[in-house]
Amino acid sequence: MSADELERHIAAVSAALTGAHGEARAGAWIDLQGLDGRVEALCAAARALPPDEARRLLPGLEALVGALGVLAAELEEQRAATAAGPALGPHSARRRATSAYAGQPATPLPSDDP
Repeated sequence: MSADELERHIAAVSAALTGAHGEARAGAWIDLQGLDGRVEALCAAARALPPDEARRLLPGLEALVGALGVLAAELEEQRAATAAGPALGPHSARRRATSAYAGQPATPLPSDDP
């Protein structure tokens, strides 16, 4: 893979991470499956280039590392907030899921008290 192709791939992964960060901030579930493989392949391809060509990829790779760090921080913040949140009643998750798929608002049960 040429340095130009790698630059395009690095930019695409960075853009995907930026989009994932925005989705995570909005509370959406994000799918990061395959991300590690993509990053690993980019790094391997960069190592295979002659040093002068590989050096020009450094700014893009550094931006990619920064985007990964921002996304990781956002996900950790959400994980901590979820872990510290109130305990949910035994039926609330099932009822919310049923409601989401049925398109009807869930009627709270006594066990769903906040």
